[in-house]
Parts: sequence; C-alpha cells; structure tokens
Amino acid sequence: MNTVNKIDELFDRVNKIGVFISGIAILLMMFLIALEIVLRSVFSSSIPGSYLIVENYFMPLAVFPALAFAFASGIFPRLEVVVDKVKTITTKTSIIVFVMLVELICSVIIAYYGFVMGIEGTREGRAFLAGNTYLPIHPFFYFVGISFSMLSIKIILMIFKLVLSKGEYNPYETNEDPQDKNN
Repeated sequence: MNTVNKIDELFDRVNKIGVFISGIAILLMMFLIALEIVLRSVFSSSIPGSYLIVENYFMPLAVFPALAFAFASGIFPRLEVVVDKVKTITTKTSIIVFVMLVELICSVIIAYYGFVMGIEGTREGRAFLAGNTYLPIHPFFYFVGISFSMLSIKIILMIFKLVLSKGEYNPYETNEDPQDKNN
C-alpha cells in the first residue's frame, strides 16, 4: 500500500503540471480573444485565423492536460447514492471496482483511438489554414491519447488503493479543504 501511495503522490505532481499547462492555455486564449476584439473594434482588422488557433490549439491544451486531475478531484458524476446505501464493505467495494473498471475500459479505448488519430495525422501531415498559412494540427491529436492514458493510470491507482485498503479508501469522497471542516 505504501508503494501505491508514493506512486499516486508522484502521479498527482505530474497532474498538477497538466493543470498548469491548462491554465496557461486558458490565459493565452483569453489574451488572444481580447486582442482580437480590440483589433476588430478599434482598428477594423483582425488576426488571420485567430478563431481556428483558439479552437485547434488552445482548447485542446485547456482541456486535456487537466483531465486526470479533474477526475481525481471528484468533480465528475459518481454513484455515491447507490454506494452509500449498501451495508457491507465487500459489496460496496465490488460495486466501486466494477464502475471503475468500466471507466478504465472506456478511457483505454479513447486513449488508443487518440493515439491512432495522432499517428494518422502525423503521417498525413494534417494542418489547418489560418489566414494564408497552414499550421500543423497533428501534434495536438496526441493530447487525447496522452490525457486518457494518464486518466487510465489514475483509475488503476485508485482501484489498487481501494483493494489494498480493503474498502477503507473511498474514491467517491471528494478532496475537501480541511479548513472548511473546522468552520
């Protein structure tokens, strides 16, 4: 159990890097959109392809690097209502593991097809037209595969923690701030 906790802590640090990348992408997206509005309103001109740059570069960077962190934080819908009504720890653990295995299968499939799309995009040299210039889009296809692979790893770690703790660890509990509990 100690090893799983250490791996999970290391993985959480990596996830925080993803959150930082997503935050920077959102900041740059806001800056580009604001600049575009100012240029259109004041100078009656625009940045060629700014909408496509936001859509194809910044939005994937805003969503996918933070996906595993968001899942681990407990903000996604869960089956807490069903699990809380179950009396025995064994049944409760079995239900949680089953649901997490379904989530794992889905995330592995999405990761696989994300990598396939990235490889095909690289092979074909996929790009989009921004003004008069073609900008490559294929590197950003890999974010889907990488993000869902990280999500799969996080789910596996959560399953291990649940099974090794014999039901004491509950992945459906949200990570609340301890100061909120004291007030």
